[in-house]
Amino acid sequence: MKKSITILLLVIITNLNAQNYTPKIEICKCQFKADSSLKTKCGYLLVPENRTKYKSNTIKLPFIIVEGSNPNKKKDPVLFTTGGPGGSSIESVSSIHYFSLIKERDFIAFEQRGTKYAQPCLECPEVTDAIKRSYLESSAKSKLVNEAVVKCRKRLLGNGIDLTGYNTAESTDDINDLINALQLDSVNLIGMSYSGGLMSNVLRKYPQKIRSLVLDSPLPLSVNIDEDELANLNEASHEIFEDLEKESSDNIGLEKKWKDYLLSIENKTFETKLMYKSSTKETKIHYSRNDIIGIVSNKIGDKNEWNLLPKLISDLISNQHNPYINEYLRDILQNNNSFSAMRLSVYCSDKMAYADMKIANQQYKIHPYMKGFWANDVTAEMCKCWDIPAIKAVNKKPFYSNTPVLLSAGKYDAACRPVYNDLLHHYFPKSQRLVFMKGSHCPMISMEGEKYITEFLNNPFKRLTSDNELIKNY
Repeated sequence: MKKSITILLLVIITNLNAQNYTPKIEICKCQFKADSSLKTKCGYLLVPENRTKYKSNTIKLPFIIVEGSNPNKKKDPVLFTTGGPGGSSIESVSSIHYFSLIKERDFIAFEQRGTKYAQPCLECPEVTDAIKRSYLESSAKSKLVNEAVVKCRKRLLGNGIDLTGYNTAESTDDINDLINALQLDSVNLIGMSYSGGLMSNVLRKYPQKIRSLVLDSPLPLSVNIDEDELANLNEASHEIFEDLEKESSDNIGLEKKWKDYLLSIENKTFETKLMYKSSTKETKIHYSRNDIIGIVSNKIGDKNEWNLLPKLISDLISNQHNPYINEYLRDILQNNNSFSAMRLSVYCSDKMAYADMKIANQQYKIHPYMKGFWANDVTAEMCKCWDIPAIKAVNKKPFYSNTPVLLSAGKYDAACRPVYNDLLHHYFPKSQRLVFMKGSHCPMISMEGEKYITEFLNNPFKRLTSDNELIKNY
């Protein structure tokens, strides 16, 4: 009995100490500045690395405030954080002067914990190097990558980093702490892709000061993306192929030819020779069907490449791989960006921890032409090596809210399909949905629909209208 009481008291004391902190602001020089016509202020938010632990490390998360240009601006600023997970948010201020919202409101860009300009920044160059080696040595990529994940984990732990503190739940609390530390009474949250789910979680847990949400191609936290990703790619591809057929009779049947070709090369290995970087000698590299799918997948994600798809696919079907596979491989081999360990942590604790691999593998039966292709750069095996706990299930639960929400999606988005907006609309009845009929991932923030953001923020309960037939409002 005494032992049970002692354990209970320790748990209570630990929880009290974990929550007994005051987030602090530390003013600093700006790593990025907005256009010279706008005033920029910068700082760090200082918070615990892990709020559930006693005597946690303190981490520093940069934010940048760009002041609205109107002296009579609204008092409810915009708070933005980007997707990925693992992307940098504060770089966005360099182009904020192009957005009309800055005429009416302050814009706050907030760097998520573990990302590029946060302290610490979690990176795994070991993984990037392992991927390169897998091509250069014709070795099994999964084995090399898994070994690299173990090395990265050991290095970060050796540097005193608590990897269990880098997840969506902690980032949710970071955003609330920033709102309170800046003494904001009302704020509009903007999130894109992964951070669409993150910002929704802020609304779930801390709704009091949230005036509205703008979610561009959001990935709901309740969605385990690995159960959907191949189906999403197939659906987006089908949308593009259908529209290509409407544009030209030469494209009729192209989708079937493409899938039939991929089925015919399922177990084949190909070879190419290329020079990259400053090398003066050609390197022999082997590649497979997965790389060929990767080429087309990359093009589908780039709206500037869609009109080139018919020729690209016709060439690939004719086994004219070289110009395309060499470009694809050079991008991999010349990549100097370290793999994001924050991305790994979020996917492993948030998505993969709850994913049902039986459901994920069902996609191969429905879409056999992609059998063996894994669209995500994080796998279940990598997460086993990373070995961190799942976030609490409450963060994954959908919830209802009457807060006004603007949702957008691109018809050709192979990552976050418009159906995710329909799902969120069910729980957010005061939301409205924009679908960009020629759009891909995050079409509003990529300037195609930025004016709708401003219109919505100025009157979030008013129905938006569009005279552009390529932008549908639901």
